[in-house]
Amino acid sequence: PKPSTLNSKPSPALQHWHFRSELDERRPPGAPWFDNCIADQVRVLLERKPLIFNKKRDITRLIRPGDIAILCRSNRQCLSMADALHRAGLKAAIARNGLLETPEGKLAVACLKYLLTPSDSLAAAEILFLTGSMDLEEIVERRLQYLSENADSPIYGGGWGDASLLNQLLSLRPRTADLSASEILNLVLEELDLRRAAIQLGNPDQRLDNLDRLRRYALDYESACQRLHSAASLGGFLLWLNQLADNELDAQGSGETEDAVKVLTYHRSKGLEYPLTICHALEQNLKEQVWGLNLVSEVEEPDLDNILGNRWLRFWVNPYADQLRNTPLEEALLQTEEWALASRTALEEEARLLYVGLTRARDYLVFPTTVKGTGWLNRVFSHGDESIPTLDPNSDETPFYHAGMPIPIETEITYKPKDFPVYLPDESPVNYHATRRGKSPQIHLPLLIDTQHEMPPGVQPTLGGPMVWGSWLEFKGEYAPAIGKAVATFLMADDPMITHPARLANAQKQLQIRGVSEQVSAEKLLRQSEAFRAFLEKKFQPKKTLTKYLFECTLPPLAGRGPEGRSSSEQGFQAAPPAFRVVGEDANNGTERRLLKLEADLFLETENGAVVIAFAPFAEGMKKWKQHAQGLAPGLAWWQHAMERSVSCWVVFPIEGQMVEISL
Repeated sequence: PKPSTLNSKPSPALQHWHFRSELDERRPPGAPWFDNCIADQVRVLLERKPLIFNKKRDITRLIRPGDIAILCRSNRQCLSMADALHRAGLKAAIARNGLLETPEGKLAVACLKYLLTPSDSLAAAEILFLTGSMDLEEIVERRLQYLSENADSPIYGGGWGDASLLNQLLSLRPRTADLSASEILNLVLEELDLRRAAIQLGNPDQRLDNLDRLRRYALDYESACQRLHSAASLGGFLLWLNQLADNELDAQGSGETEDAVKVLTYHRSKGLEYPLTICHALEQNLKEQVWGLNLVSEVEEPDLDNILGNRWLRFWVNPYADQLRNTPLEEALLQTEEWALASRTALEEEARLLYVGLTRARDYLVFPTTVKGTGWLNRVFSHGDESIPTLDPNSDETPFYHAGMPIPIETEITYKPKDFPVYLPDESPVNYHATRRGKSPQIHLPLLIDTQHEMPPGVQPTLGGPMVWGSWLEFKGEYAPAIGKAVATFLMADDPMITHPARLANAQKQLQIRGVSEQVSAEKLLRQSEAFRAFLEKKFQPKKTLTKYLFECTLPPLAGRGPEGRSSSEQGFQAAPPAFRVVGEDANNGTERRLLKLEADLFLETENGAVVIAFAPFAEGMKKWKQHAQGLAPGLAWWQHAMERSVSCWVVFPIEGQMVEISL
């Protein structure tokens, strides 16, 4: 037995997750349903908080996502599994190619290209776009204007105005004359503070790992040049990177952290160990390697005096491709010795590979299955016969023995829907030093605070659970944004004090204005509004209700202030969510005031303070409610920060008939 949860007895080391479809138990949906099932069950497992041993096996601790490894048969399956984990709100640590296609990789390489050739307008445009200095329209407009004004000029590097990053790179050029490629890359990362820009893109550990992988490639390039006794240069390094990308060898960093589930192939897991290992793809069919190029030996043992002799290359072409089944060629092929040899070789390889997967587990080993069974496990255990089932979802017994004793297994049968809700990953704040003063240019933030992307200092919004205030508002056909606008507008503007016929006429008029009167019934829209108003009256007892309430004020300097009001120099670090920018951070030295403008869809005045309500878009049956609520959280956070009284903030989903509180 292994340690289990805090409130339950120890559970067996073997776990069997059997998934069945809620629609049809005998026929599971297609891909990626199985991957979604595993990802959702991993999320449930983490919520149960099971215990695992530490490395010394003397104490136990709570399991973390980084303790879990999911083994797959192919790289493509790893990518599909990683996507499923992301939809379940979990981070995935996976090794993949495409480093130069990532935003941080493109930005770093573009900086190197601009350092090498300042007239490289494409590199300059990439730098301005990826750093958010200019949008695409402004870049194109400025470029076309510059080319028209300098049509006779042979120099094509200007026209970007006062671009601080480009000016910084130009000022660094004299310092790079005697530096190697790795030294130039490190100089760019440090002087332009590209790491800080990378973590603002989200998934900071993956971004930083990718930049470190790029630094390692610079060292690999210099080592290769040293072995070949050739000169190493910045231009050569950029060409070497392009060659890596062309050959799909530009591997990204894995982004392995304690809060990321590891996803890797069985082959890549050799020599590693994980507290909890999930063996995926146990249902796969046997893959005999008979087609294509094969090395055939005429003797059992190689001749050391003629090491290349007695062997030949066999190349068989499959003329039917995927249509080979039930053809005369297949019938004849199944009777050949070559097919029998290929089957034996494939079975031996499967056994070796499955052994690798089963021995990666330290505390728990999980077998995920569906009604398709475990053909791979069956073939290995029954010496090629996959018709004999190894695991029974209706039993906790296994055919496995250790020291003469049967090994039990804990089987859990769960019914999963066809479509899974999408969960947002937990983006924890990233601690980093404040921007260096001195030679770095001071950043001056705009006068007007961007309430969609800027967060008040020291604020971390949390979402409550959905609260039902009405029923689902039915509509005909496919959803269109005009439906959501019509419903939200009427719920805001509806006046319960006027007569019922007048309210119904207003509902019909609003639907006609939006062009959705054929899709939404005015009577149902009015009933939805009545349910919403009744809920507000019962929940908040408002003294006054205001629609599209505007609020404007100026805020004092906030630069360098942490959650406790101490300066950043006192705290040593500043914390900021990757997706948002803290107001006043690194700006103006904390000496300038900024303007705040807010607009509430509904503003309720109550005895205990105020209630601010924001209407959210259609959440697809609450599948994306967290995504929409978090998108509105910054704007709601400013209400509580700016007003001098208690403010309760809510997000309303008008079509779903639910609302969520934003706690600050």
